[in-house]
Amino acid sequence: MKIIHFIFIILLSLFVTSCGTVQVSTDYDRSSNFASYKTYTFHQKGLDKLKVNDLDKNRLIKAIDAQMATKGFTKVSSDADLVINLLTSSKEQISVNNNNWG
Repeated sequence: MKIIHFIFIILLSLFVTSCGTVQVSTDYDRSSNFASYKTYTFHQKGLDKLKVNDLDKNRLIKAIDAQMATKGFTKVSSDADLVINLLTSSKEQISVNNNNWG
């Protein structure tokens, strides 16, 4: 019975420690009147430099497109009122706990 509890504790510990948080930062000109803007596009050079795979890049773009559409913005290919630039970074953190059990 103690073995089952031990395995359960190990699995629970692995599950809890594997969950990480995602931090999102935004920056914009707070004095701008965004109500006057109607169209947007993505900064192509910024998209090309993103350090994520194509699947994640498409997920980011689709999520932003959905939010911009709910706010009444229209996506255009050029001459947009707003240009969106994306930057990503990541870090890997490994945590090892030695409890000297067993």
